[in-house]
Amino acid sequence: MKLLITGITGYIGRQLAAYAKSLGHEVVGVVRERLEDDECFIYDGTYASIKHAVTSSKPDVVFHLATAYSKSEADIESIVDANLKLPIYLAQALSHSSAVFIAAGSFWQFGCANEQYGPLDTYAASKSALEKMLEFYSSDAALKIRMVYLYGTYGDGDGRGKFLDSLITSVNNNEPLGVSPGFQILNLVHADDVIRALLLAAEEALNGGSSAIKRFCVNADEEFTLRQLVDLCGLLSKKRVNVTYGAIPYREKEIMQPRYPFPRVPNWSQQVALQEYVLQRLKI
Repeated sequence: MKLLITGITGYIGRQLAAYAKSLGHEVVGVVRERLEDDECFIYDGTYASIKHAVTSSKPDVVFHLATAYSKSEADIESIVDANLKLPIYLAQALSHSSAVFIAAGSFWQFGCANEQYGPLDTYAASKSALEKMLEFYSSDAALKIRMVYLYGTYGDGDGRGKFLDSLITSVNNNEPLGVSPGFQILNLVHADDVIRALLLAAEEALNGGSSAIKRFCVNADEEFTLRQLVDLCGLLSKKRVNVTYGAIPYREKEIMQPRYPFPRVPNWSQQVALQEYVLQRLKI
């Protein structure tokens, strides 16, 4: 099977590429700058560059993992480019082909469970806006599209500065850590499980799944509040965790309780328990 991956230089993209290669799949990436020792196609912001990547690689599956987040008003151009233009170009180039298009969504698109349903910010709104275009390509061009919504992700070699890794580092080094009041509920899935879910979503579409767009969630079996994660690290390390609750405020729009509006990817289940990862990472 031949895979074309956007966001292949990101954490999940790198993990997906490495695992797919270990299974014997052929992997090519779409990047903005050429990588050494990797087959890739350059996306220069034009449809022509994406059309060239698709027609040259002839992929069986395209994974759109590239994304851009909103940190300031200046980020709007990169958000539109990565979250709207690029995937729409991909859908157009793939239209009327036999390829499968897997697009990564976010639980931020659903908002907080006890509030009005809707995207949290421009990042999430752009993801939701994309789906309207993808619905068109799914119905008009019979393109098999699967939306796979990711929740919190973590794993070995993750350099994104996620809270879980900051907490483990704090415990290992006996360093203080200032956090929010800590009552928000987190749903965290290991990268290995995320990768398996993405590939299973592709498998479902390739093995006779309907051409109608389908939506799946990739969520863990168990939720934790931030405070419960701190308690877990303290219990497993047998140390007092030097955490100050309320040292920083909640984000302006914080998801206190995640929503799970769609079923899980068919045949997928969580394999890596959060407790196992934390125990592995702690210096005991």
